[in-house]
Amino acid sequence: MSSAPNISSLTPDSRPWRIDWFGDVGYPGSIPRYTQPSIRISISPIQTQIDTYPTFQLFDTDLSEQKDIWLPIGSLGMLQVGDIWQDGRLAARPKYFPHTFKNLEIGPDTLVRIKAGLPIDGRYLLPFSEHPWHQKHTNAYCLAISGPDCNIIIPCMELIRFYFGSCSILLHRLFTRPFEEEFLWREKHYNPDQRHLHLKLADGMPKYAVTDLARIATDNHAREAAASVYSSCLKATTQKELAYPHTLFPFRGKTTLQANGMWLSFDGQPKQNFLVFSLRVCSHPFAFDSLTYDPCERATWRNNDKDSGNTGEAFARNWKKQEPRESVLSDTDPGARKKPRHFFFDDSMRFPDLRRKPIRPREILATGAKEILMRHADGTLEKAAFGEPEGSDEARAIDSCLGEPPPQIAPPDQQLPEFVALGIAIAKSQLPNFGHGIEANPLLRFGELDPVFTLPMIVDEDGVVDQVTMFTEVDGHLRARRACFVGLFNDGIERRKVILAEGANFGMGPKIFEVKTMDIVTVLAGIRSELANLKTVL
Repeated sequence: MSSAPNISSLTPDSRPWRIDWFGDVGYPGSIPRYTQPSIRISISPIQTQIDTYPTFQLFDTDLSEQKDIWLPIGSLGMLQVGDIWQDGRLAARPKYFPHTFKNLEIGPDTLVRIKAGLPIDGRYLLPFSEHPWHQKHTNAYCLAISGPDCNIIIPCMELIRFYFGSCSILLHRLFTRPFEEEFLWREKHYNPDQRHLHLKLADGMPKYAVTDLARIATDNHAREAAASVYSSCLKATTQKELAYPHTLFPFRGKTTLQANGMWLSFDGQPKQNFLVFSLRVCSHPFAFDSLTYDPCERATWRNNDKDSGNTGEAFARNWKKQEPRESVLSDTDPGARKKPRHFFFDDSMRFPDLRRKPIRPREILATGAKEILMRHADGTLEKAAFGEPEGSDEARAIDSCLGEPPPQIAPPDQQLPEFVALGIAIAKSQLPNFGHGIEANPLLRFGELDPVFTLPMIVDEDGVVDQVTMFTEVDGHLRARRACFVGLFNDGIERRKVILAEGANFGMGPKIFEVKTMDIVTVLAGIRSELANLKTVL
């Protein structure tokens, strides 16, 4: 955890301090520091040993010394309630009471917005006797979910952190202006048939926010949740109240949530309410199967946006370099001319649905590839299964066909690229008697009209593209390599079947492999390593 920036405000002295609660948001003019929005955070000193600190108990901190400190709103993504800081550094992130809530229904019938310190029918969901750490912020909003066995209480600030906290600039824009698409993306194109989304990011918006943006762009509930962040703060400040933001879940429907928090009693019964400190995983699927994006065209640190002043918008630019390695949060606004430095905080895989969906800059995906294959750590390949984790296994169903339909010979008058003609000539020349009496015919894959097809893109479990099925153009651009199955016939009987694969770049000859099947997953699994070699294979 030593790579996290040094934030001295979180540790007023040398003792370890814990983040107890996220409070209200302050805007320029209402707080003494910064010209950007800031969040008030309650912290208290730890009275027990950090390495033996597994719970969230009354005796663990000295509540009489609880303090409120201000930090820029862009810091929210890397902070969690329950974190322990010492000497300005993140010292521990205890697990407290992790719990998984399966198959929760998220919708108006199961959700209610509450204030942390107000009772419901005379009963408190967060009683001070068990959780006094929110006592300075009883007007902070939470969402209460009616689960099958208990109520789940999630502070709205945690919902914002989890679902929209992928980068500081996105948080800054959601908190500083009414919702407008032009501040998030410049163009949006969605193909409902292929469920493919393309975004052209707004000026200054880092690529790290693209999945959060994609959710907003494809789900009206996410759009409403994002828009309510600023509108709720504006309403409060207009009424001269403290700005406690509220939001919604950015979707409707079923999900499984993994959370870290603590159990609270209710109406005299133990473990009736679960207070979430931090969300860890949300299984609800995104409303797209693939995503491409164009990066922003304007450098973030040249900020010409008059509405945001000269703030630079990002917590990432609010640090000062301190030798030799450490970054330190300063008490001033960032400079507008310095290039931002990105800090990557560890938040594991928040949304497992994204593991199976390709997310790429457009210049990589604009290759003509029609299929995506996932390469697992053991080297095995499978078709990427898009859609809901529990529902859509359509690709697997195709793979479990009882038998492969017999291949069809392509029409003789079909135009073929040069690499196919050259590959056929090479294949025949390497047969006995130079293939005398052998007829070579391009074969059509089942359901296809053209024997030449693009090889699937292969990605690993981290989403990194395997270059083995990519072709490099003369100008350096990438596209998918093409291939063609060819049957070698003698007296009308197929004697051999080969796949001709285009070379990896301009001027490289085709590669030829004998195959037993035309199932591309099986074929690529067998030839992937050889496909990367420079020599022709047969």
